[in-house]
Amino acid sequence: MLNQGVIRRYFQYIEGSGTKKTIKAIASLPGRHIKPPNMRHVALIFFVSLLFIQATCERLSNSSETTEAVKLAGTNWKLVATEVEGKRATAVANRGAKPGIRFDEDQLNGNTGCNNFFSPYLIKVDQLEISNLGTTKMACRTSEVVRQEDIVIGILRGTVQFEIKDEELILSKRNPNGKLYFQKM
Repeated sequence: MLNQGVIRRYFQYIEGSGTKKTIKAIASLPGRHIKPPNMRHVALIFFVSLLFIQATCERLSNSSETTEAVKLAGTNWKLVATEVEGKRATAVANRGAKPGIRFDEDQLNGNTGCNNFFSPYLIKVDQLEISNLGTTKMACRTSEVVRQEDIVIGILRGTVQFEIKDEELILSKRNPNGKLYFQKM
């Protein structure tokens, strides 16, 4: 049989008279052996939780957006081929021109094989947002160079998908359906 003091303490618990009193009231019930929480255990659980949160944040901050941005900034790439509608062509150039692209911190510069181009850019995950693409207007020597320039400029305008595999950079776009293949210099 429970005594009156134990019952009173139990009802104090139900009325919400506080955590310490609650633990004491429950602990005083016959057959119950509940200890108040050990502060060492609470501190250990808190510390482990902080480590988990920190590891999760580091993993998120090392996402592909950050990694790819670091891989692009300060790099030079030589254009090796273009592809449109599944037809691949080896890169060509006017005499003395070196088709390729260079990524600075927030600016890209390059050559189509005939004319130079330049633009600010932003990286968003696996996409380059290229705005205000500008070019020089020199006359290209052959129809192959003119076609290549049209492909390069067409793909570089607007948002472009990009992928880096080893020493190769692939820029692609669905409309026009084309890809540019670059080799790291």
